[in-house]
Amino acid sequence: MSRRRKSQPRRAAPPPHHWKLDWHIPVATIVTWIATIGFQSAVIVWWAAGIDSRVSSLEAAYNAVPSAERVGRIEERLGGIADNVKDVKQLLQDRQARRG
Repeated sequence: MSRRRKSQPRRAAPPPHHWKLDWHIPVATIVTWIATIGFQSAVIVWWAAGIDSRVSSLEAAYNAVPSAERVGRIEERLGGIADNVKDVKQLLQDRQARRG
């Protein structure tokens, strides 16, 4: 036992507290947080890899068709649309001629 000097007064006991705030975090909580963050990180990497593969496959499909062929297809479609417009215009002119 330690000896106290007679000149030192006794310290009073601290008053009891109804609540206490401390920094003690259970190990299970820390492990759960680490596991959750690790799982979410893995899911994000997996998702990004899926997006990358989809973009790569679309690029390959786009580059597989030469641009001259794409322009030719568009010109054919426009020609067909122009023919349809001419037919509609002719039908409207015939109908107008019958009426008046």
